[in-house]
Amino acid sequence: MWVLWLSITAGIIFLIVMLSRNVRKNQLSPIDVLEIRYAKGEIDETEYNKKKQQLEK
Repeated sequence: MWVLWLSITAGIIFLIVMLSRNVRKNQLSPIDVLEIRYAKGEIDETEYNKKKQQLEK
């Protein structure tokens, strides 16, 4: 019986670890967001360069 509970506990821990890794992978950095906005045309080159310099400080 204890093998069953051990397996269930190990499975739950495994799922939590895998889900937390996926959440961290999908997060974009501020510079990534800035590059996406520039690529979409939401901001012009001047604003892109200004904001990029501010983020790199």
